[in-house]
Amino acid sequence: MPGRLCRCTVSRTAQTVGCDTQWQGENYRDIATLQWSAAFKTLASPLLEGHERAQQPSPPDIVWALSTAAFAARCLHVVSDLGVADRIGDQPVRIGELASSCGVDPDGLDRVLRLFTTHGIFQRQHGSYGHTPSSLLLRSDHPMTMRAFPQMMGMPLKWGSLTEFKHSS
Repeated sequence: MPGRLCRCTVSRTAQTVGCDTQWQGENYRDIATLQWSAAFKTLASPLLEGHERAQQPSPPDIVWALSTAAFAARCLHVVSDLGVADRIGDQPVRIGELASSCGVDPDGLDRVLRLFTTHGIFQRQHGSYGHTPSSLLLRSDHPMTMRAFPQMMGMPLKWGSLTEFKHSS
């Protein structure tokens, strides 16, 4: 496909497929975690030939990522509810202005958005935040909007069920 560059990596140990794609000048990174089953080995074998393998995260990185995943998810629920992505246009917006329009504390919002920049959601430039391809998906007017999904996952019925999870085992 013209204008599209793709480099895929497959890791048997981390059980992931990663794909760095450039489309119309924009860079995207997609990572899917898959079960390393016989079916997956068959499907992934063409990708294994001639492509570099992704490195497995270190054991502390794995434990750290899973231990803090709920925090990032909860922050995504809140940012989606606040409509932060809708309040950022084509140009980055200063954190004070962004927090004021959302009716929240600037320091707290800044900490949450800095967390997201490490995940590729929003970008930070001199105290202002702008969009990345991922943060654009949180806009309610985006044709492929995903804003409702984190909002739904943060609802008390969904999120609250996790607090009682240990009682189900």
